[in-house]
Amino acid sequence: MTLVEVCIAAYCSAVIISASVLGIVMATAEAATTAQHTSAMSLCEERLEAMRAEQDLTRITTTYYPSQTNLELTHTESPSTIIIYCNRTVVITDESTAAITAKRVTITVNWTFRAQPQQESITGIIYDKR
Repeated sequence: MTLVEVCIAAYCSAVIISASVLGIVMATAEAATTAQHTSAMSLCEERLEAMRAEQDLTRITTTYYPSQTNLELTHTESPSTIIIYCNRTVVITDESTAAITAKRVTITVNWTFRAQPQQESITGIIYDKR
């Protein structure tokens, strides 16, 4: 092999290794963000299911289900577990008509990760069970 061939081979190897490392770093960051969004959606669903379990629709208010701050949004990012604090807000509106009694509930979880605002939200309508 000539010196030129060795230089070209070294350059190609460096490009391939750099691209591989970049891909691994990007995949790890995306996995962390996905895990956060999954945890946030679980917090939303947990609150919505607690409201759906209520037998008395009059208890579905922000007094009984207030917004919360500094909840722990936990996910694992190799090699350690990171705890991120988030806020869970609850918005309840009356959707009742002459025929049905119902409330629209929107639960949103907000947090910041790597200086970027993140959010997950879920909306459901809860009907009177009587």
